[in-house]
Amino acid sequence: MNTQTHIIAMHVIDEPGVLTKISGLFTRRGFNIDTITVGKTETKGTSRITVSLHCNEKTIEQLEKQLNKMIDILKVTNVTDNSIVRELCIITINIKNETARTELINYTKIYPAKIVDMNHTSMTLEFTDQPENIEEFLKKIQQFGIKEMVRTGIIGINKNR
Repeated sequence: MNTQTHIIAMHVIDEPGVLTKISGLFTRRGFNIDTITVGKTETKGTSRITVSLHCNEKTIEQLEKQLNKMIDILKVTNVTDNSIVRELCIITINIKNETARTELINYTKIYPAKIVDMNHTSMTLEFTDQPENIEEFLKKIQQFGIKEMVRTGIIGINKNR
């Protein structure tokens, strides 16, 4: 069966232990989480957990059914299709000379990357975009030497209909 990246968003009761219960379900069922993000929502007492995983259609259907049975989960939404998906990446890159600095600055004009810190030996960039665009950007700048990198994980929201 064909596999692809799926993104599931869950509105959950904002209580200690809810994330542990959900991740436990993934573990027991043998699902591997690629990314997971958690944050407050517009509703007091509710958080949103967004999980991305690589699997086939049958597996994602099974997972959605199992998640919907959990009492701490208020709503499960598959935001894989017809959605706006973003990830934040913060990268510190080595700067060996002025040519490298100029090239990196030029990349920030081509890609939606923002310089958030710079000194004589390194530059730190903030880049928010679709995960595949982040991957493309990382391939371009890899030649400079990445000192450190952090990524938030995928978040997504359905487009207005």
